[in-house]
Amino acid sequence: MPGGSSFPNPDAFGPSEEADAVASTAEDPLLAGPGRSTAILVTGGSGFLARHLVPRLLGRGHRVRAVCRRGAGPRGRRMPPGLEWVAADVADASAVRGLAEDCEVVVHLAAGRPEDPAAPDVALEGTRNVVTEAARAGSRRLVYVSALGAGAAPEAGSGRWLESRRPAESVVRSGAPGHVILRPSLVVGPDDHVVSALARVLRRGPLVLPAADGPAGVLQPAAVEDVAEALCQAVERPDLEETAHGLAGPDTVTPAELVRAVAARLSLARRLVRLPGWGGRRLARLADRTGLTAPSAMAEMRARALPEPVRDAPGALRRVFRLEPLPLAVALEDYL
Repeated sequence: MPGGSSFPNPDAFGPSEEADAVASTAEDPLLAGPGRSTAILVTGGSGFLARHLVPRLLGRGHRVRAVCRRGAGPRGRRMPPGLEWVAADVADASAVRGLAEDCEVVVHLAAGRPEDPAAPDVALEGTRNVVTEAARAGSRRLVYVSALGAGAAPEAGSGRWLESRRPAESVVRSGAPGHVILRPSLVVGPDDHVVSALARVLRRGPLVLPAADGPAGVLQPAAVEDVAEALCQAVERPDLEETAHGLAGPDTVTPAELVRAVAARLSLARRLVRLPGWGGRRLARLADRTGLTAPSAMAEMRARALPEPVRDAPGALRRVFRLEPLPLAVALEDYL
């Protein structure tokens, strides 16, 4: 394979009687073609959302080829049946070629972290490369994870990270027949990039110091188990073809309210201090270095916060995916 990557087991995606047996016992009426074991390519395989999605797909009898950055995949661990790892940079077209071979479905999660200045460019180019590869391989469906608010008209000051999702969605719609686009809000769960980071900071001391130009607007946090289940259905259900759905929990909170909710769950009395405009950025950098704030968490909240809530997003989980979205307090109880 170009780029020096090779699949560890060339026969991994051949017929699997064991996987078919698992799938055939499923009672979920939403499963497309009961008894079928589908080969699925998952990009961003070492990321937070993939760590919750891949075990679900395997448990439903599917086979997964997980793509991760070099050095980010599992090391020295025995892989469960049906799981295959390959290292590749999705922003490199030559490295992506061949990844979707024999895969009926592609789930594109790789998008870069909001705090990375190169993330918007990587997200767009990576999506273009993955869509091209899915078409070359003859994959029947591509599931793209975008972001809540990406489907609306651009908001002033919404930021390059969110704005990059709009052209990426256009690439998916124009080049991936059978696509499904999911737009989650901030996803929370064990080992996430925001709540878990905030919890670490809150445990260290009495103050949390956000930057002077810190995140504004509102978030609608979605539990990772709800988003992962919606992704599984997007893989399996034929009726979702060429649709797009926002995914959000039932609660709308500001970033400051989310910090306070985490502190309350930890039973910690903490004061949220907003730095003054004068010299605020310099003080924020000092706070980052001394551990009084979580810069990556603040960056992600800033990137995902919207001026107004997307009113119908919680309803999509109910109407389309037949799920009752977990309230934020319940989601936090699961892992804090």
